Amino acid sequence: MPSLSQQYWTRINIDNTKDLETRFHTRRLQVLQNVEESNILDWRPYHDFHSYLDHFEFYVLNKTADPSPPLHQLTNYSYFHLPDEKGADGLCWAAKLFYKHYQQPNATALPHVLLAYISRDWGAFSVKWTRGVYLHPDYTERLAKKQKECYDQNGNNILDLYLNHPDTKAVITTQGHDVSNKKGHSIALGLEGYVQVHMISRLLQQQQPRQPRPVPLYISYRERDFRIAPLQPLHKRLQIPNSYQRPWGPDSVQQEVLRPLSQVVRIRRGILYFWRHKIRRLPLNSDMQILQDGMQYFHDVSHAKFMLSPVGWGMDCYRNYEMLYMGTIPVIETRNRTHDRWFRVFDDLPVAFIDHYDNLTNKWLEVEYRRILQGSYRWEKLTKQYWVNFTKAFVE
Repeated sequence: MPSLSQQYWTRINIDNTKDLETRFHTRRLQVLQNVEESNILDWRPYHDFHSYLDHFEFYVLNKTADPSPPLHQLTNYSYFHLPDEKGADGLCWAAKLFYKHYQQPNATALPHVLLAYISRDWGAFSVKWTRGVYLHPDYTERLAKKQKECYDQNGNNILDLYLNHPDTKAVITTQGHDVSNKKGHSIALGLEGYVQVHMISRLLQQQQPRQPRPVPLYISYRERDFRIAPLQPLHKRLQIPNSYQRPWGPDSVQQEVLRPLSQVVRIRRGILYFWRHKIRRLPLNSDMQILQDGMQYFHDVSHAKFMLSPVGWGMDCYRNYEMLYMGTIPVIETRNRTHDRWFRVFDDLPVAFIDHYDNLTNKWLEVEYRRILQGSYRWEKLTKQYWVNFTKAFVE
């Protein structure tokens, strides 16, 4: 039995954590409860980020033909948009286009921001994988091939020349960066659709700063082949059964892990299948049971301190932002990708980075939780307007 002194200091630590939690969530709700629903991060229509691009007057660069009129006649544009080109292929082509322009005698100055390929799954600095950005075995080979294609006959790296040119103010994209340069920036992926936005907006208004969060770590992810191998050791170490209830879909997983981490209290049904495959395509008044299931999902995760957020089709995923809005801290694996500027999306936001999920322990969660609660955060980064202003600041 703990001594009276040990009990006293345990009680003090619990009370201090509760005070930190209250302060943390008070500040979060002071900002987010005053964000209009139309300003919550959602770049739909699906895949094309129109609600972001509509804020800019840009010239579209089409890879199938040289610009017409040519670049030297486009000096009134501060933004160029590179659509429909997958990852590093399109960025290399754009770099060659501007490189060719600057080789001309008396080339006109073209100070600009390049709105490069923007997608939910990969961006202009990403090497496109079949599945899993950094888990694919031929990463080094494919990256080297893409970089080689950006060299001219004299051995000059055209992509570097373009990125380091004073006229190139920034390249804006999404997702992870396999090619790193200080002028490359990713914007936040945000949420998946208007139904999700509506639910989160409603729940934010209902939340209270002193809402209890008894669940240390919440695990909820769809079972994909590129996730199974890296996450199996974690499940085994936490003694999570390797059997899943799948009443609503073939590959959905919903699990709650309560303290201690080895104790699995229950395996929830596959609400996530409904959420991912049904609810985002429904009008708000179409199926109240499914909407209620989605609300229950967000309600459940809002009682957790942390949520595991493994890589999806790209480095970034909707789950990161679902959790940030709900006040649950995403745990993101870095795999020592120190070059990846995508991580800067989460600067000044409460995100827990860990080099590898194999190193995730109960003690790590406890230490990280107190550290994050004591920080100050820019919750306005969870608004559309922040990222629009972020982009415009490079040229205006």
